[in-house]
This record gives sequence, C-alpha cells and structure tokens, in this order.
Amino acid sequence: MVNQSPVATATSPNISGRNAKKSKEEWKRNVWRSKTVSRLCVDSDMISLKSKEKRGPKIFHVHRALLCFYSPYHDRLLNGSFLEATSPPTEPLLIEADANVLKLFVSWL
Repeated sequence: MVNQSPVATATSPNISGRNAKKSKEEWKRNVWRSKTVSRLCVDSDMISLKSKEKRGPKIFHVHRALLCFYSPYHDRLLNGSFLEATSPPTEPLLIEADANVLKLFVSWL
C-alpha cells in the first residue's frame, strides 16, 4: 500500500475495521480545531529536551502543549499518571536522538 496522507487515509472507502479505527484516531490527533488552536496558543509552559550525546549534549526548549499534541508518548508522560505530570520536570527530558535530529524535530514543531 502506498503511504497516504491522513486525509486520504481517513476518507478512503476501502479501509477495513482496525485500520479504519487507527486512521480515524490519527486523523483526529492531527486536525486543527479552533478549540485546539486556542489551547495551544494560550499555553506558555515550556519543556526542555536534551539530546543524547554524552559530550556536549544540546538542550532545546519547546512548548509543552505542542509537544503533547504531536507526541502521544509525551502527552501520556506529561499529562498522565507519571511523576512528570504531577510536578514540572526540573531537568531536561533526555531524548534518544542526536542534536541534529532533535533540532529538526523542534523546528518542525
């Protein structure tokens, strides 16, 4: 199957059962609703992310709401029942990526 955009996947008539549900969830996650946009714009909480290099790791600062919106992992980590959700992290979150990859990710956000 050819990689399709979330729009094409969600509107494709030949998607069955489990794939249809997954596609719909992915689509819902990436749809910009006015409520979502206003929440993202108003939230000013920042999270620090640190690259994995042992020598000279880089630290990047991102908006918590954007990180949680686009990353289900970070959404559960920062808004779920984990320690990071109950008190803001004082240390940067270590990301298993080098500085160039993390910089690209932060730019994309």
